[in-house]
Amino acid sequence: MAPPRKRIARETDAHALDVIGEKRIANARKASLPAQYSATGRPIRRSKKTENNAFADSTYAISDVESSVSGSDSEVEPIPRSTASRKRKRTPPPALTPDRFLETSARSTPNPQPTDTQIAPPVTTISNNNRAAPISLTFNIPTGFQGPLTINIDANDLIRSAAPQLTSITASKTNPTATAKPAAQRKSSNEVTSKSIPGKVGFLDLPPEIRNEIYRAAFVKDQRRINFSSPSHFQRSAAFLRTCRQVAHEGASMLYSECEYYFRRNTSSRTPLWTTDSKEIGFSDIHRFLKMIGPANVARLRHVFFLLEDAVPCLNPQFKTAEERRYVHDEHLRAAIRTIADHGRLQTLKLGFFGRRNIAESDSNFLNEIKAIKADSVEVLARRCHPDWPRLYSNLQWPKIFFHLALDVKTSVTRKRKFYPPWKEGKKDFFEDDSDEETREARLCTDCGDVHV
Repeated sequence: MAPPRKRIARETDAHALDVIGEKRIANARKASLPAQYSATGRPIRRSKKTENNAFADSTYAISDVESSVSGSDSEVEPIPRSTASRKRKRTPPPALTPDRFLETSARSTPNPQPTDTQIAPPVTTISNNNRAAPISLTFNIPTGFQGPLTINIDANDLIRSAAPQLTSITASKTNPTATAKPAAQRKSSNEVTSKSIPGKVGFLDLPPEIRNEIYRAAFVKDQRRINFSSPSHFQRSAAFLRTCRQVAHEGASMLYSECEYYFRRNTSSRTPLWTTDSKEIGFSDIHRFLKMIGPANVARLRHVFFLLEDAVPCLNPQFKTAEERRYVHDEHLRAAIRTIADHGRLQTLKLGFFGRRNIAESDSNFLNEIKAIKADSVEVLARRCHPDWPRLYSNLQWPKIFFHLALDVKTSVTRKRKFYPPWKEGKKDFFEDDSDEETREARLCTDCGDVHV
């Protein structure tokens, strides 16, 4: 029988062999599983890092490599995961240079002297001490103007115009010796230019009152009425208003505000380009004129005279009946009335209904378009105010509108609140002074001696 020590050693070796055999079996099982699974068969997170053991038995390592090589054909290779690209961070700006280094570099670097041909514009700053001369703005607003007055002022132009004054002030304060020579040069150059180009006073340099008198003499003169039935004086606005924008604006206000526009049917004929048949002009030129001058100039009209007549039968063969030739069906006339109603700011309005048939309640559409016009003073003319009254003396039924309709038109067109102040004593108006407009009573005309509404 073996001694106890040897028996214990044998038992210990046998137990160690059993333990080693169990470990080999476990390692073989681990090697047979794919790489993305753990020993227990659970999936391994790809972002999880494998632990690096400090010590590994060579026998276990060799067996693991052999088993992994043998089972590589049956294993599924893991799909490599693409690493997400990180967003590039913005590079921080470089550190600012300290002011002391800038001052030293400025002292060490000499300032280049600008030549006569290339002078850099100085940078000027406006402070409380340096103030430029004030700028005066004058606005000539016509009487009765309503609406927003928009004034667009560019600050860059103001600074640019005030820059020479501020530059001379700041330069004289900072370095008076350096600006002495350029000032002398500027003085000599000014003397040369004043001798070569003498100073002249232009039209826009005159006071506004004198310019208004010149506009009045050029556009209004003695004949205040602009007659569309026999066009004349239409060349008044041709050349003078095209000189510049300011003259066009000032002269247009005088041309349209201080003239009476006499809108009457033009009985002359005209042949269009696309046909050989001549047609009566009628009210087409009036509609074209109002459309051509635009809403801004239509709003400047103050005195309008509508003399409404029917079309001439011999000049309008396309109209077969007298009803078709009535002025209430004229599209050009109705379009002109709508234009004045939409954009006009009239002061006085004269209406003469001299057709072949009386205006009745059945012509309500035409009367409603006339009622849309608003004016401070409205007058419905009598028969003797017609320019052809001596020749048409036999027609005693003018005006061709019933009296109650004439009163209704006058009441609807007249403004309750006046836009324009009443005319002063001694100042001649285009029309008579209507002192009893609101009384709805008929009165005698001082010109023709007939009854007006």
